[in-house]
Amino acid sequence: MERIGIAHLTATQVGTLAHGQRQLVELATVIAPRPALILLDEPAAGMNGSEVEGLGDLLVELARSCSVIVVEHDMAFVRRIARSITVFNQGSVLVEGPARQVLSDPRVRDVYLGKEVA
Repeated sequence: MERIGIAHLTATQVGTLAHGQRQLVELATVIAPRPALILLDEPAAGMNGSEVEGLGDLLVELARSCSVIVVEHDMAFVRRIARSITVFNQGSVLVEGPARQVLSDPRVRDVYLGKEVA
């Protein structure tokens, strides 16, 4: 909890915490055993700006020592943390590659704007 910056919450019941704080407690339980692989589904959901910023910094740091896979729809957050991105559309890989290349691909914008991609 200290590594994530929430050591001050150790005596607080999780049920009384704000959603973003609960997300960080859950992340603390994930990283405590020092896993080789971390899978996260929309970890920034419900967090405020400073929490998202801290989470991004933490995920970048964690990725130096283990594999981190994040499912996320917040492209600003993805841009901040990702080295490689895979975008799926209707269960198939639409595009995969370095973050800058993928996020500038017009097919990705079309999918996220609701256009049909063949």
